[in-house]
Amino acid sequence: MVTHQSPARPRARRLAPDERRAAILATATELFIAHGQAFTTADLAAAAGVSEGTIFRYFPDKASLLVAARDGALGMDSLLAELAMAATLGTPEARLLSAGHALETKITQMTRVMEELETHGPPSPDILAELLNALVPLFEGLPTDAVGSHQQLANLFMGMLVSNTVFCSKTDTPPMATEQLISVFLRGVGRP
Repeated sequence: MVTHQSPARPRARRLAPDERRAAILATATELFIAHGQAFTTADLAAAAGVSEGTIFRYFPDKASLLVAARDGALGMDSLLAELAMAATLGTPEARLLSAGHALETKITQMTRVMEELETHGPPSPDILAELLNALVPLFEGLPTDAVGSHQQLANLFMGMLVSNTVFCSKTDTPPMATEQLISVFLRGVGRP
């Protein structure tokens, strides 16, 4: 009798508990971005090179794992760092261009993540507040008395970016280049 044996998967190297949890979560985040909630803990174990039991040492159940993967997929830490760097650039146009480029792919990813986990509730108000607070410094130096506060401008800017990415993809409308979008935002429609 011939038995089929699967190739041995590489064993994960020994890590400190915090490092092991972070490695499992990083792999779960990648799977979540690629497949949504459809991945199993067996898929995760194989991809991370650990046993399923190891996963449940760090996450009490799949629901908590999915919430942690969602937060990882939102990637707020790296995004906030990019926005902080953009806020240091010399002109409002340079700041908005840098922020727009950082946000354009992240918005699509964030939207997919939120759609996948809508059964687990909307994003934390803290996440949205963090994002808004990171955008406000981009508008330093712009006059606000005629158009609104820096917070209102940050909300409007984010709304334009969401429309340009998510709504365009859902309506088969080609999105504007980020440079065009920033020009419209700063100068208005009909002005070069």
